[in-house]
Amino acid sequence: MSVELVRTDNSSLLTGIKTDAVLYSETPGFRVTWIEWDSDFRNSGLQIQDLVVSVDGNSLDPFLKPGKMSPGIGQYGEYMYWQQVGAKPDQEITLGVLRNGGEKVEIKGKIHASRFYYDRQGRPAMAPGGPARLFPKDDFSDAWSSWYEKFVWKLSYLLDGAWDRHNINSRQELKEQEEHKGRIDFLLKNYPGPFADAVLADWTAAINLLKGKKADDVDLEYKELGAKRVELVKQEAAKAWNAFKGEISAQTIPVFPAARIDSRDQFAGKIVELPWITPRDNIINDLGKTYAVVGSQYDGYYFVLLSSPEVYRFYDAMYRYKAQVNPRLGERYQYVGRITDEPRMITFRGSPVSGLLVRALAGRAGDEELFVDMRKTNEKGKSDFAGEAAIKPSAASMPGDGASPAQVMGEMIRAVKFADEDSWKKLFAGWRAITYDDGHSVLDSSYAPSSYSLSSEWERSRQAITGSVYDVRVDKVGRVRRIIKSDPETNLPSVDEVTVFLDHYGLFDGEYRTFLNLNVHRRWTLQRLNEGPWKITSVQSI
Repeated sequence: MSVELVRTDNSSLLTGIKTDAVLYSETPGFRVTWIEWDSDFRNSGLQIQDLVVSVDGNSLDPFLKPGKMSPGIGQYGEYMYWQQVGAKPDQEITLGVLRNGGEKVEIKGKIHASRFYYDRQGRPAMAPGGPARLFPKDDFSDAWSSWYEKFVWKLSYLLDGAWDRHNINSRQELKEQEEHKGRIDFLLKNYPGPFADAVLADWTAAINLLKGKKADDVDLEYKELGAKRVELVKQEAAKAWNAFKGEISAQTIPVFPAARIDSRDQFAGKIVELPWITPRDNIINDLGKTYAVVGSQYDGYYFVLLSSPEVYRFYDAMYRYKAQVNPRLGERYQYVGRITDEPRMITFRGSPVSGLLVRALAGRAGDEELFVDMRKTNEKGKSDFAGEAAIKPSAASMPGDGASPAQVMGEMIRAVKFADEDSWKKLFAGWRAITYDDGHSVLDSSYAPSSYSLSSEWERSRQAITGSVYDVRVDKVGRVRRIIKSDPETNLPSVDEVTVFLDHYGLFDGEYRTFLNLNVHRRWTLQRLNEGPWKITSVQSI
């Protein structure tokens, strides 16, 4: 007995398109998020992310309002629209589509009746002939219907602009998608046909997206320069350290056993070379002050007050070192200091301990690569780190007032690569215009990014470019939009805004490919006042 593999319901007509309504936009419409495997629009040229703005020349504005969207194209009540206009099964329609931010395209395809599929045993199936929706599972842990629902949800999320609009970990997502290969191979072998072909095509599109674009050549000059800087400064640090120890040798005494409080007169003024410490084990806050604690109950204790002017100079020099040379400096420190006659009692590891305060004279950090002589200050009142004069960043000329957004971002990338912090900071705006959900924008002329936020994002940028990021390039520039019109009466300037997308390249299996994760930022906003120079308003790391 033959089994009917396809049944239809002519009272419910569909395009087989899934959409999200875009309401608060210069051009409202229904953005395509998925095209079902059996939709005629699979072969029409329609693409995920296309914005549908008309059907057969009729505007979709009546449906682009809260509470009115249900009958819209690709929405769950779409069948009501086709009933309303008296459409017939297999009727050809024309969709008016906007693509890539403005390109107008007409797409033709046929609507179809709702379809119900069965396998040759008469069981509800994913496609004519199978696989069955629920049973058997074909030795997989979940049923085909459950697997495909989750598969479509994730691919729709990825292919619907995830690279531009969402924060994803592209390499982790790639790993998860590759786990579907065995099931897709099984589908192609055991249930060949349009459904299996469509699943393969969608999966392949996601794999290609997540692998990222390949770069045949990456200029690593900046990494080579960075490695040379690290080595140069490390050599200078070793020279300065040896010279410093030679200067203080006559005043230096063994660090342990520590000088006792009751005999401090004998040791005050002497110098000790304290052992290496880490923040986790040796730095504490007691009564509002921060100390480095070295020693033990057996050896006795010394304390270094970290909120002192000289240690502030050390930290300031360390920040400059991390900004210009090695942002991955290890959190490992050593101080050399002069014993004072100031006793202290503080709580350390849950117990009260006592010892003498040591005033820091010099400090080292990392893999013995940073040395700062805090006895010496320059004309600005700061202490230089050893080798600082030899590694001044190679600054380039700033982009002119007429520079394009892409040129501004190109200079931002260059500044990060070559440790030019001053130029980098000058690229950021001293204002910001904020656009709210309802579309209106407000200019905040009093806003300026804090020095702390800029310094933090600079350090993160340098960590990225000396770590997993091998190159950054401008990928594309969005359309310039005027978000605030000028008002001569109130001296309100015009504000233009544009979005720039960056590509970040990493090294994967011997190839340089673009990638995304939470540590890199692809999307950047730039603004300008009265058509002046473009400035970056996204205060974030590269």
